Amino acid sequence: MASEPIDSFILRLKEFIYTSPFEGEVVNEFMSLIAEIHQDKEEGKLSKSNLGLLQKQANLAFPVHTMHGHAIARPRVYSGDFELIDKIYTQYCSHSEHWAAWDRHFHSLPTFIAVRNRKAYFQKLLEKSLSGFSTSSSSFKVLNLLSGSCRPIKEFLQVHNPESMAFDCVEVDRHAIEYASGLLGHLGSSVRFVNQNVFRFKPETTYDLIWAGGLFNYLDDKLFMHMLKHVASWMSPGAKLAIGIVSDTNPNIDYLEVLFDWRVYHRSTDQVISLVKEAGLGSLSQKLFSEPLNAIQFLELVKQ
Repeated sequence: MASEPIDSFILRLKEFIYTSPFEGEVVNEFMSLIAEIHQDKEEGKLSKSNLGLLQKQANLAFPVHTMHGHAIARPRVYSGDFELIDKIYTQYCSHSEHWAAWDRHFHSLPTFIAVRNRKAYFQKLLEKSLSGFSTSSSSFKVLNLLSGSCRPIKEFLQVHNPESMAFDCVEVDRHAIEYASGLLGHLGSSVRFVNQNVFRFKPETTYDLIWAGGLFNYLDDKLFMHMLKHVASWMSPGAKLAIGIVSDTNPNIDYLEVLFDWRVYHRSTDQVISLVKEAGLGSLSQKLFSEPLNAIQFLELVKQ
């Protein structure tokens, strides 16, 4: 494929954003454009600076109140902030039908369906833990790393609200804690927030369930193993550590990188298994499986 000038890519991008009713075959053509741009980038035909120009134009085109605009502008500085993830959970759509069509497309992408599947998976973990926990003993302690909006916990507590569960939520963004506290409202009596970087967190206790939905996706292999070993040391006997991991079979890698410059580590099953072993945790019972769209994997480690 011949390389096209970046001006051509930008012009075609703007045509989709401003002039096309975003539906039907137009959506397929837009996805083909993103794949084309990504291929040029991978083949070295499109420089990083030129890709940055395209992202800048996309930033100017999409209002920040849209899903695409939020993901590109990063109003909280970092990619995948708590507000964006919460909008993915609730499938937020703009009031304008033009932008709502783009928002619906955003929510239909396998990557973001998988984020909602990840929420459901965490809630199922909590339900299984509750059903298997004896209320006659001490409370069941849950640790949630990079807890964000805490909507999964809120929805769980709305249904169950168990007195036997206690949640510690570690979150470095104080705005996320304020948001989550407001979202939880009266349901938050069993939730304790720790406003701290997870790398500096030193728990006062061990936990029966540890959940890290997105943390490990931003860690290179060395940090992944270091953090995995560190977190595993916080497990009580019989505890489960569950981690969400973006899969190398994620079909929207091009979309994340081209439009949003949203960079995470995509890992294969073999890579994850190897990292667990290299971290010295091969003795823990382990299970690795994917959600239905194969965009996110879940690693479960159990301490016997």
